[in-house]
Amino acid sequence: MDGSRISDLKTAARDAVDALLVEDPKPGRENDVRLSMVAYNSAFNAGNYFEAATGHSSEQSVDYYRDGSWHTFYYDSTCVFECEGAEAFTDAAPGPGQYVEAADARRRNDCSGHEPLALTSSRQPLYDYITALRAGGNTAGHLGVAWGWYTVSPNWASVFPAASAPLAYDEPDSAKALILMTDGEFNAVGDSSNGSSPWQAQQLCDGAKAAGKWAGLGGVYDEAILPGFIERGMRFLLGGSDRAFILAGAKARYSCRQKPRLKRRIPTKSPSQLKIHLTPRQQFLKFLF
Repeated sequence: MDGSRISDLKTAARDAVDALLVEDPKPGRENDVRLSMVAYNSAFNAGNYFEAATGHSSEQSVDYYRDGSWHTFYYDSTCVFECEGAEAFTDAAPGPGQYVEAADARRRNDCSGHEPLALTSSRQPLYDYITALRAGGNTAGHLGVAWGWYTVSPNWASVFPAASAPLAYDEPDSAKALILMTDGEFNAVGDSSNGSSPWQAQQLCDGAKAAGKWAGLGGVYDEAILPGFIERGMRFLLGGSDRAFILAGAKARYSCRQKPRLKRRIPTKSPSQLKIHLTPRQQFLKFLF
């Protein structure tokens, strides 16, 4: 992801925070909306959640043979790749047979420095997280989908802090949304035998849809993978710097010849001429749900 794209993504992310989190909520309504954030590149940095997710310590070692004798290389890494096996595309809690795969010594530095930010109703931690984002590496988009899901999955409640525990899928008067912001070039995996990054991401979308009500939004610059996600109920924003989320979503679906799933009728005119008289927060929420 180049400099202009990460800049657009950061603008869109800040707009999402502003739209979704009320600045001065009414007493007793402070936690009505909570957001989490995850960052990914060639791999994923599980950070303080590494041990719970993988089942072993981040302090690792590997033996190697050189110059006629064996040596041991010690390293500390919290980089991870995809989950494998029967639960690869579910949100099953990490455990024997369904742990996330840790990066080996060769790829121990493939992930960014940003561990997941668990669910919070405070704007400032989210602003700080966004500000610190930097472009670099390839794009393992499926890991962003997976960990975005994990942070709002009740099955992962024991992994994250108690204050950030996700609600149950069947919690009354609640809904979950996965907002995917990416350049769309899903080109990195931990093990190629698990399938391509776009394919894995789409399987994860199917798994998430089966678990609860979802919608997705992303800044996608490579339109080649867009239709496969739209078919799975994901909704995308084609320009990361576009502040009108509902309008951008309409443009994306219009360009892919998909009927917008909005309650109000979309006029039969160019999407760039659409006018929806709602506040940014109303636009965003109406778009997602």
